Amino acid sequence: MQKTHVSLRLTSDNKSPEQLFAELGVPAEKSWRKGDRREKTALIEQENGYEFRADPLEGMSFEDQADVLLRRLDPIAEKIRGLGCDHVQLTCVVYASRVPAIHFSRSALEKMSRFGASLDVDLYLAEGNWDE
Repeated sequence: MQKTHVSLRLTSDNKSPEQLFAELGVPAEKSWRKGDRREKTALIEQENGYEFRADPLEGMSFEDQADVLLRRLDPIAEKIRGLGCDHVQLTCVVYASRVPAIHFSRSALEKMSRFGASLDVDLYLAEGNWDE
């Protein structure tokens, strides 16, 4: 069994979520301010954030989720790249009972570079229920 979350995360010390919305014109699925408490943890956010999330379908690989997400955001890729955010990161979080194949095609990497995005893959191996 496997559960995957894919998002494009923008973080900035200087720009608030409201400023990012004003510049991009597209609402995020999630945003936060520096100093907010991270949901379901005791962690305090160290910078402002703006996050676009993929809508995962059962059995869809994280590379396919990333592809769908980046295609959806493609019309604002240049705006995202030009925002001057501290970080633009494609984040893939995988919860699995065994190690999955982790692969990104050249095409996927080229799409990420259009956004000026780095890549982060977190893999959590465990048995259990991964419902949010």
